[in-house]
Parts: sequence; structure tokens; C-alpha cells
Amino acid sequence: MSSNRLIDLWVGVPTPGCPCGPAAQPRTRYAVDRLVTLLWGADPPGEPRQALRSHVSRIRRLLAEAGAADHGIALISHRGGYLLRIDPDLVDAHRFRRLITAARQTSDLTERDRLLPEALALWRGPTPDRPPTDPLRPHTRW
Repeated sequence: MSSNRLIDLWVGVPTPGCPCGPAAQPRTRYAVDRLVTLLWGADPPGEPRQALRSHVSRIRRLLAEAGAADHGIALISHRGGYLLRIDPDLVDAHRFRRLITAARQTSDLTERDRLLPEALALWRGPTPDRPPTDPLRPHTRW
């Protein structure tokens, strides 16, 4: 698994086989079994818990190299799972939702014209396009 795919899992970038991640709900504990399912679906490696620990170690190293601690970001072990401690405003998906909500709620067209392009500038990658019957669909919806 590439480092980019690992980061995508944790930060919530929807990709095939990886619909969302712990940053999609900061400060929420993700059980080990749930993370194994998100990473490998029905085809986990022979030792999925060990493989997950290895990935978590790599993610922590990447976070350290990026200076995440300077911004209060940490991936911590918590009650049989993992939790990403991060300010939601540091997660583009949360900022995107906040800006879209503000644009919907304002009647000021000038403000709306400022908010919508700011929100769209945060979007990276493909749009979630899973069919409504896809079992992973609930995890890609906002």
C-alpha cells in the first residue's frame, strides 16, 4: 500500500476501496476491525492486525515528518482502536461542508459568491460516484 493511499484512508479522501477515513469524523475512535474492513474489505492479509499496526506506524512517521504535532494533530491508540486527534477546520471536507452550509443559509448574494468558490477550491480528486445501492455509500455521504 502506498503512503498516499495510507494518508487518503486517514484523511478521508474517497478512493476505490477506501470510502472515508478517521478524519471524516475527527476525535472518533475507529475499532481495529472497522479499519481492517475499510482497508482490505473482504480480502484482508493473513495477519490483518499486524498489517494495520505497521500502517499506523508508517502514518505516525509521516505525520511526524510533516510536523503534525505543531498543529495538534496526532494518531493515538484508544480503547482497542485508533483515533485521529485533529481540529476539524484542518480537514478540507469539514471546511467544505461548513462553507457550503454558510452559502446555503445566507441571503446575501455577494457573500454566497465568496463562499462557494472558496469551498470548491478545497475539493481535490474525483467526486464520490458510487451507486446508491453500494454498501459503502453511507460512508461517502455527507
